[in-house]
Amino acid sequence: MKASKYLVKGFKNTWQQCLLGASVVALLVGCNPKIIEANKVALNLSYQPSSHNAQALNKKILLLKPAFQYSDNIAKEYENKFKDQVALKVEEILKNQGYKVVSLDSSEKDDLSFSQKKEGYLALAMSGEIVLRPDPKKTTQKKSEPGLLFSTGLDKMEGILVSAGFIKILLIEPMSGEVLDSFMLDLSELDIHEKFIRTTHSSHSGGLAGAMVKGFDNSNDAIKNALNKVFVDIMGQVDKKLTQNNLEAYQKDAQELKNKKNKS
Repeated sequence: MKASKYLVKGFKNTWQQCLLGASVVALLVGCNPKIIEANKVALNLSYQPSSHNAQALNKKILLLKPAFQYSDNIAKEYENKFKDQVALKVEEILKNQGYKVVSLDSSEKDDLSFSQKKEGYLALAMSGEIVLRPDPKKTTQKKSEPGLLFSTGLDKMEGILVSAGFIKILLIEPMSGEVLDSFMLDLSELDIHEKFIRTTHSSHSGGLAGAMVKGFDNSNDAIKNALNKVFVDIMGQVDKKLTQNNLEAYQKDAQELKNKKNKS
């Protein structure tokens, strides 16, 4: 009888230990590993125009609101700030070239009022796509495999972020709506190469290893760094194009189009 009691007691202790161990394992396995997100970079969209103030002209340039599209990895707040800063900096560049600038809330030339069309020397419209994407030749992906012990529960992408897309600028005679000139900036030609690590939770929960490791993600900092550099490069090229000498070269054609439209 005593032996039987000892066997029952020993079985209970073993069973309780097994349940406790299983509970600990279940608790650890059920926890998603933590991802530490870096936030050391500010979105600082700044550019100092290289041109000195030109002779003031009694001419108005109508600056239409930029119409940009962005890749999905660029946050909405970054999109809005980028668009707003482009408009502000182009306005500053044009003022430095001696023009009065009328900044508009619309990106469509058809929304111009008659008085704006009549008084405006030129209208300037900007559109394009700002794309930041991993360089497929320099980017690797590692997915976490499901498992009770060694699965981290983290998927990792590591590589180089590059720019793509374009910016298109139209110079328009506002009364007729005719395009006098246009130029394109190819963003894939910019020297943008930002190292990044992007870590996300995998579709399955991690194993024991997942409870002991921490993921790291600096992809958002890489995006902000890239946007800062893209902005400087874009503004530098725009600054070279929108000089008073270049813009005054459209004077004859712009006046002929405006006169023709007024007579019709």
